[in-house]
Parts: sequence; C-alpha cells; structure tokens
Amino acid sequence: MKPGIYKMADKEYFAVPAASNSTLKLLGSRSPAHWAYRQANPTEPTANMLQGTSLHCAILEPERFMEVHAVLPDNAPRKPTEPQWTAYREGRPTEKAETSCRYWEQWNAMSADKIIINDDTAKKYMEISERVRNHPELRPFFNGGQPENAVFANDPVTGVLCKCKPDYLTRIKSYNICIELKSTEDARKSMFKRTAFNFGYYQAAAFYQDVMEWSIGRPDLYLIVAFERDAPYGIKVYEIDPYAIERGTEQYRDALNQYAECLKSNLWPNYSTDIEILDYPAWAKE
Repeated sequence: MKPGIYKMADKEYFAVPAASNSTLKLLGSRSPAHWAYRQANPTEPTANMLQGTSLHCAILEPERFMEVHAVLPDNAPRKPTEPQWTAYREGRPTEKAETSCRYWEQWNAMSADKIIINDDTAKKYMEISERVRNHPELRPFFNGGQPENAVFANDPVTGVLCKCKPDYLTRIKSYNICIELKSTEDARKSMFKRTAFNFGYYQAAAFYQDVMEWSIGRPDLYLIVAFERDAPYGIKVYEIDPYAIERGTEQYRDALNQYAECLKSNLWPNYSTDIEILDYPAWAKE
C-alpha cells in the first residue's frame, strides 16, 4: 500500500500486512510470538466487538444502519430445534414447527451477512446515536466528514508500513479534526482515565496521530468521545494531555522497533527466558 487515505471494508483493511495499534499493543504487552499466533489463528468477532461495530455504525453512519443490521421482531417465533429442522426438511413437521421453520427460513435468507439485533437494542443504539450527534460540542462536526477511512504511512524511523482506521475525520474551516468513539460503563473523568489506561487509549491516540502526520497530515484536534452504554447515556468529550501522548508514543515506539526487528529476522520470540524473582504483590502487603 502506498501512503495515503483509502475507503475500504474492514476485511480488506485487516488483510493488509502493516503494523496497527492492535498489533503493537499485543506485541508490546505480551510478546511477538503471541501476535504471530493471533495472525495465523484469527478468532471470530466477540459479542463486544459486534456491539462496537453496531454502535459505530449507528453514530457515524445512521443512514446505513438498517443496511447492515437485521432487526429481529419481538413477536418472532422461537428458533426451531435440530429435530424440528430435520422433520421440516423431510416433510413431516408438526403445524407449530412448520410455521416456525418457514419463518426462520425466510429470516435467515433475508438477514444473511447482516448483524442480527433485537428491536429494543436497535432503538437503544439509535438513541445513543441521537445523543452523541446532537451533543452541543459535537454537533458541528457531524456534517460532511468521513467515517472509518484507512490511513497508511511508512514509519520514518524503521520504514515499516503502518496503518490506522480513525473513527471519523472532518474539517471545520482550516482545521482537521479526528474523533474517536469509546463506549464505556462510566464516562466520568475519574473513572474513564482508568479505562483509557487499561485499554491503551493513550498509545492509540499517539500512534494514530503520528501515522496521520506521516501520511495525510497531523489532525489539529484529536477528541475522544466517551459515551455510556446504559441510560441515561452520559457523554463526555476529552482531549488528551500532552504527557499522556508522550507516554503513549514511548509505548508504541518500543513495540514498533521490536516489530521491525522481527520482520527483518523473521523470528518472533516468546517471553524472556531469564529466571526472575516472583515477589509478593504490593497490594497484598497492604
């Protein structure tokens, strides 16, 4: 991939061999061997990942929400069991099972390749979308921006190809703005900064901004929108402290340098083989 910005589906983006924040987070926190194994043995999306995909779509592309989701009606019959499906295919179902099988046969054909959610969940996601998009500090930004474009760049230090997929890029007058969405249980600053640390949001912010700087230009404003998943759906908008960006840069830089060495040698080591002292944890002493 040449450096630049591209519109591409997740499947195509993930297939491009380049260093991403998730690559560097796993490699830095565990080992190159853990990342190499994950690459060779990809896992299916978890329920949390699918929820994140749905919420991003509802907020960033509400007009597409119903194109990529299938909303299961509340009055849908219970899914047929395997014996009921077998009897239906062999032409000997009960009347109740036949009704259920016909419904689910049509439903499965209609909802193929879509994310299935129930009606209550769809309403909840769209309510969150309305609240985020109409937040007084955010409303001006959701007009004419580009959601989830892929950005590629070569690291000027190692030459390694890097990639990121910012949630939303927009431009207000002469200012380039990047918005990252983060769902959370508690958006208050005292609680969310712990979440940001535990999930590596500081490293991600540093990496994303640098990749964009190397390719399309560093954003003038980088915002994290923390929104709560449960009613009344509290929202907080954050800029990241320069010290946190500095520490995030140190984290991704160490991992990126190690990634470059692994690419060069084609060796992906596991944990250190040194014998270490296993000391008593400080929190247990207290």
